[in-house]
Amino acid sequence: MKNKPFSYTLPEPLCRGCKNDEVWLLQAMLASLSRHFVNLIQPTLNGVYDRITEQAVMRVQRAYGVPDTGTTDQETWDHIIYMFCCWR
Repeated sequence: MKNKPFSYTLPEPLCRGCKNDEVWLLQAMLASLSRHFVNLIQPTLNGVYDRITEQAVMRVQRAYGVPDTGTTDQETWDHIIYMFCCWR
């Protein structure tokens, strides 16, 4: 992705069952974005990558045309950060 507004390298992909600070940050960005995008599910801010978080990630992945695996890899993370920085 060109012109990244913020760069952070995930230590590992985030997926269902993960529980850490990166998941909480992901959920916070998705929750903020859900105020601007009506089709984006608002996850609970609990730091646990649950089914709702996975579904929200899949919607972002579909919007950007990347495989909708529900796992937050680096490419998906970069798209979410870009959306967050542009739309918050």
